[in-house]
Amino acid sequence: MPPPLPAIDRDLACVGCGYNLRTMPVTGRCPECARAVADSVPRGVTPWHDRSLGTLVTTGAWLAIGSTVVFLV
Repeated sequence: MPPPLPAIDRDLACVGCGYNLRTMPVTGRCPECARAVADSVPRGVTPWHDRSLGTLVTTGAWLAIGSTVVFLV
């Protein structure tokens, strides 16, 4: 069985018609205007479940360090 396609995991408006694309596959098309879902995804943004564990851990570590520094200052 092939792995599931990456899906939009947050509210995201279609740039063509404003339809909420949450749960739609990134490789799919908007059901209202047939524009590619990928056209509405901001560049550099991927759903959380598409990111590697290393990226998530690194991001979490930087957030923890940053919040500690802000707290101490």
